[in-house]
Amino acid sequence: MQDHHPEEDYLPKLQPTPAQVIPQSYFIVSWTLIAINVLVYLAMCLKGVSPTSPTPAEVLPWGADTGPLTLTGDWWRILTSCFVHFGIIHIGMNMYILYQVGPFTELLYGRIRFLLLYLLAGLGGSIVSLAVHPLTTSAGASGAIFGVYGALLAFLVVQRGIIPPSRSRAIAQSAGIFLVYNLFFGLASRTTDLSAHGGGFVVGFLAGCLLARPAVPGTRRLPVARTVGVAVVGFGLIATSLQALGRQHHFSGALYRDAMLSPHVSFGDKGSVIYAGSATKGDAQKLVQALDQIDDFKDSGLDLILAKRNGQTDLSFMVNETAFSNPDVAATIEHATRRVADSVGGLPITVHLVDGELHDRKSFVVQ
Repeated sequence: MQDHHPEEDYLPKLQPTPAQVIPQSYFIVSWTLIAINVLVYLAMCLKGVSPTSPTPAEVLPWGADTGPLTLTGDWWRILTSCFVHFGIIHIGMNMYILYQVGPFTELLYGRIRFLLLYLLAGLGGSIVSLAVHPLTTSAGASGAIFGVYGALLAFLVVQRGIIPPSRSRAIAQSAGIFLVYNLFFGLASRTTDLSAHGGGFVVGFLAGCLLARPAVPGTRRLPVARTVGVAVVGFGLIATSLQALGRQHHFSGALYRDAMLSPHVSFGDKGSVIYAGSATKGDAQKLVQALDQIDDFKDSGLDLILAKRNGQTDLSFMVNETAFSNPDVAATIEHATRRVADSVGGLPITVHLVDGELHDRKSFVVQ
């Protein structure tokens, strides 16, 4: 069984850009992907997310990717993060590049194969990003777009006779300039996720080599089985990699969800009290007022999590590395917990001492 794509009829007519000879309505996948990204950005702005420089805390509820959440149940973030952006410049650059390269690549591969390439590259970029820096909050379509460039270069390698040599050289030079520019820009910017870019490009190139190879010499027909095979193997490898990363990293999913997704009130100049579960803002404010009455905690800049679930109250204190081996620190926190207990509903309270990566290093119950 073979699939035939109508874009074959357009290829001999290609001039500088396919948009000059093909109706814009043909590139439905490219326009749909751009529309989804823009709509998500607009929805974020309407809900109060900063339109220019949102924080990780603002983009995480919208599906941004971070190991402590993605690897403890929110596996879908490796996909949703591909449609979330850090501000107008971020999405503007990505959508402009997708507008430039997407339609032409969609023409070469066909709609279904182009969508498959885009998704595999985006997911692959997210997986590599998680593997390299699992604690970073990442988002954006860059990995998928790099994958589109990888697929475009793969087509030029595999299907040398389809596009005239002069056109192939121009495309390769343009792609090379884009890749080199982004490499140098990424090295100069701490916020650029080069691992996602590289992962997306490699996945796009490899998948593109398989999906661009014709079954019959001289044609662009491809067996449906090959497209399905690439999809099954590609998504299977992504799922397997995600499971492997989850086994490698032992994150406390519930604690990270509380810290990253729950609201907070300020505590002193730099600290905060995060409240989660059935705990309310009023509970957090009462806790802050009670802690302000204790000399060891007043203006300490301490961050802690107040969580109430199933009739149990937990207080998680985020302390530095030296505190875990110092018995005086635990004694001080236990004493303070007794003093503030009435502000959060009374004893018993389970106390957790957690480090900067939100690992629970020591726990005890104050009764």
